[in-house]
Amino acid sequence: MSGRPARFPRALFFDLDGTLLAPGAILTRRTIDAVRDAASCGAVIVLATGGFSARTHLLARILAGTVPGGVWAVTHNGAAVWDPAGRLVHHHAMPLPALEAALAHAGPRMWVTYETVDHQPAEGTSATAVYYAGRLRGELARFLWGPPPPSPGAAAGTLPQGLPDVELPDGAVAGTGIAVGLEPRWDWRRARSPETYRRGVVLGCWCIGPPEALAPLDAQADGETLHGARYIPWGWRLGQLLGRPRLRLVGRDLGSRTASKGAAAGWLCQRLGIDPAETAAFGDGDNDLELLAFAGLAVAMANATPRALDAAGLVAPPNTEDGVARVLREWLAGPEGPLSRAGDRPLAPQRRAAGPEGVELHCDKRDQPGADPAG
Repeated sequence: MSGRPARFPRALFFDLDGTLLAPGAILTRRTIDAVRDAASCGAVIVLATGGFSARTHLLARILAGTVPGGVWAVTHNGAAVWDPAGRLVHHHAMPLPALEAALAHAGPRMWVTYETVDHQPAEGTSATAVYYAGRLRGELARFLWGPPPPSPGAAAGTLPQGLPDVELPDGAVAGTGIAVGLEPRWDWRRARSPETYRRGVVLGCWCIGPPEALAPLDAQADGETLHGARYIPWGWRLGQLLGRPRLRLVGRDLGSRTASKGAAAGWLCQRLGIDPAETAAFGDGDNDLELLAFAGLAVAMANATPRALDAAGLVAPPNTEDGVARVLREWLAGPEGPLSRAGDRPLAPQRRAAGPEGVELHCDKRDQPGADPAG
């Protein structure tokens, strides 16, 4: 498969941690600019993550200020699809016996969190809530939850100059990027109550701890299934995702067996009238495999898991080097793009690196395909 598509993709799907975001959950200015320019070529922008909704919506709002037509979001490994207005338009419920098994093992060494949604399509509302059980190590709070909220009377942080006016908490702006953490702060008081998780729909669940703490739950799983739910081990330790490689914590993702990022991408492309062959997807983990298989052009990061690398038609530089931005820049440069910058690494051993930023964009100025025919 060619490293540069014949036409610029009509839809671009981006995994977040390990792909679009630099270590430490940083969205860099270089990446924001590259995504903006890709959208100006008519591409629908879709964030596709195994994470929860709040942080994904924050990232979508940050990007939407520079992206025509806004940003779609896929959360919980395909269990939920959100339109550019932040409305839930498609979802799958997680089996509750799997959640109850996870909560039964939550404690001093294992942390369990899940998201519920009270979806009222008639009113067009989708109220979400996130709960957690177990003890979270204090030094991880900032990395998991991002910067603390603004102190009373203090002005919220703002994006770097030239970016949209989105309110951010204190400390979110980090050099040339934005530190978003993994998720916002959550509620622990009612997490174990059946009344809590039986109200509405559970979209997904995370279990985080050292491998030995997760072993009893792993023992109940049958391959990638746990009590009727999909049970996915994270491809990387949490420390690798957060730029703290000494952390031994690992994770498990629980959700609907009928959901995947690839299935959600197929549903969305059908709704928007986009041929899968005209799409590209970027990912780094085993939970991206169905998405990479679905897309017309599959791009794995150099820091990806072995299975994700095997599934890809193109290997991008790692997320430590703004790999997504560099690939987009090469595509935007056109068939006769500029020469590589001195010292740039190639996209793969046989492919040249991205050209300098600010080059003239070579793309089809088609009508925006992101306009939703269903409203």
